[in-house]
Amino acid sequence: MDGGDFNSSSVVEPETEQEEEADPSEKPEQIEVTVGDKTYVIVEDLTDKEFPEGFAAEDAGYGEYDWPIQIAKSEASQYTLILLMDPETEEESWFSMMKKQVRSHHQNNNGCRDS
Repeated sequence: MDGGDFNSSSVVEPETEQEEEADPSEKPEQIEVTVGDKTYVIVEDLTDKEFPEGFAAEDAGYGEYDWPIQIAKSEASQYTLILLMDPETEEESWFSMMKKQVRSHHQNNNGCRDS
């Protein structure tokens, strides 16, 4: 059998769509955090949530990319709380936050300030 005019240089590889790598600064659908050995999801919108006494909702930015979330702050106690949900049970619990994780947004001359 004759190979005819076929040679390897005439083989055309099919084009495959290359998956774009996710932009790490793009906010995920759910922001996951680990506390101890358990993973939780941040409850980003605190509308219609019950707050611990003396706390009120405040807009904030979370993490390295300042993703928009809401937190609970108490001016009297200087505590900052974040509402986390267990993705397995959907149970929600308040946790105290480290200040370096969240950036509070206050309307002032420069738009926001670090908390």
